[in-house]
Amino acid sequence: MYNNVEKINFLEQLMFILNSLRIYYKLLLAYGQQFTIFPC
Repeated sequence: MYNNVEKINFLEQLMFILNSLRIYYKLLLAYGQQFTIFPC
């Protein structure tokens, strides 16, 4: 069983990871569009 503090910490870490993945995905898309690696 988690107490509230550990639950909040877990949620904060999860949100941080999701934000990092979203930023990385946007950079990857921008990189792909710049060099037209992925045909649209």
